[in-house]
Amino acid sequence: MAKLRPQKAFPLSTPAALVHELGSCVTEADIVQVLYRGLEPLFGYDAVVLQGLEREGWYHSLAIDSGVLQDLRRRPLVDSTFAPLYANPHTTLIPVKPVPSREAQARGPGAGRSPRLVIWVPVEHQGEVIGSVIYQLYRNRRIPATETAFLEEVHRRLGVLIANASLNELTRNQARRLEALNSIARAMASTLDEASVLTALRATLSELLPVDSLDMVSLAQDKQDRGRLLHLEADSAPTSKWISMRTAEAAPARAVLRTPKPLLLHEPSSSLWVPIKEGGVARGALGIRCSRPYAYEASTAAFLELVADEVTLALRNAR
Repeated sequence: MAKLRPQKAFPLSTPAALVHELGSCVTEADIVQVLYRGLEPLFGYDAVVLQGLEREGWYHSLAIDSGVLQDLRRRPLVDSTFAPLYANPHTTLIPVKPVPSREAQARGPGAGRSPRLVIWVPVEHQGEVIGSVIYQLYRNRRIPATETAFLEEVHRRLGVLIANASLNELTRNQARRLEALNSIARAMASTLDEASVLTALRATLSELLPVDSLDMVSLAQDKQDRGRLLHLEADSAPTSKWISMRTAEAAPARAVLRTPKPLLLHEPSSSLWVPIKEGGVARGALGIRCSRPYAYEASTAAFLELVADEVTLALRNAR
């Protein structure tokens, strides 16, 4: 679960007061928490959900529900109930229409409850819509014009704050991944064989990404239709076996070796495969899996390709 911002009591009876408090936020998690704590006493909102638009038709959402900060979620925008609203973005009330559970599966006091009233307010930055904030209530009531005017006044300043928070998080993520890549390289430097490479890799990789299992397929030197599959589950020893590359079990690795490009699957569980190259030629494939859908994205694939380069070096040294 995302990190909670320290609690602070403050009077936010005007949009200017709320915007002033929002100015101290560094992350999107900070922003949704300040919005919730500032607006819940005024308007009784039960949940505040921030949607941020991403490239290639994706979005991420971060919610605080009944005071409990939820996990960040990423999905294709077409899967969002609110996707059509971005075509003509303006403050929209959606009364007595529960939001489907695919938008958020709350933990805490709000678990299992559906909102009865939704206020969707777009967020703009430099003349472009970059996301929205969804204010939810578990009961229906009349929304006066003064309330929507309050929200719209806050949103006039919210765009730059969210843009800055996104940039902060991008910079931090890049630094974390560089640090993780260095840690992976150090961990695998002392490995002696493929099994120890896999074990060291999972130990360091799982500190950054959700990884339930790790697979590595290496083509046989003499036969391209056979490969050695190493599999590692959490808290278990690696297993190894020879497989035919024509089987369904080898399908992801086979696809990656053929292209050779990353293979990213989102449902029903998440899996990501990247080629392991030697001398510019794909000689194997590295795969990670997570039981949770949409756990990985394009940037994860780019990072795992860098990891695969370190695996190539470690395997060469271990032989």
